[in-house]
Amino acid sequence: MTLESLLALAVAVFIFSFKPGPGILTSISYSLSHGVLGLSAFLLGFNIGLAIYLAIVFIGLMGINHFEIDVLFFVILVKSFAALYLITIGAKGIMTCNDDVNINADKVDAPKNFIDMAVSATILTLSNPMVIVFYASIIPVFVAPEFITVQISCLIIAMLMLIDSMGMVVYCTPIILFRKTLPEKFMKYIKFLSGVIVVLIGLYIGYTALPAQDLISVF
Repeated sequence: MTLESLLALAVAVFIFSFKPGPGILTSISYSLSHGVLGLSAFLLGFNIGLAIYLAIVFIGLMGINHFEIDVLFFVILVKSFAALYLITIGAKGIMTCNDDVNINADKVDAPKNFIDMAVSATILTLSNPMVIVFYASIIPVFVAPEFITVQISCLIIAMLMLIDSMGMVVYCTPIILFRKTLPEKFMKYIKFLSGVIVVLIGLYIGYTALPAQDLISVF
């Protein structure tokens, strides 16, 4: 593996990270409703899911996968769970959007909100099979499988997690800064909009999972 191939892979992934999708929309939604806390929670959950998928990719590239998985069943199961979880989180946000803005209450609920958002981000990432298909397709183009070691795998995984996170930060930073200029009373409308977006994403994920008959149809 050369430095040039590593940089080329980084550029390709950086461009891909700006492609709008459920992950970007959810990170924006969480940033709108919870600011830095929401973005941090999403990035944590997203990177956990991404690390799992990248580990599977590198295990396959190194030829040490000695197990068989019904991929279609796994994807449909995760998508269905993701849909239910996101709809629940979104509905909770909608039902509480009319609550009075209370800084102390927000601080008390922050740990629970953080966990909810991080878990939903992990599930959302795992529910997207295009993540694993994309990386399984592009990594061998820039890094020859015969040169991949555990150390190189860890280096690339860390690099890709950082690059994908940068894409989300670029999208969400203006949202977080703009959010600070809004009156506190207006935030209940932002929370309502955020909840609606999350519910719609959950419904979309569920729609793509339930009628699936092959792996392609769940993308």
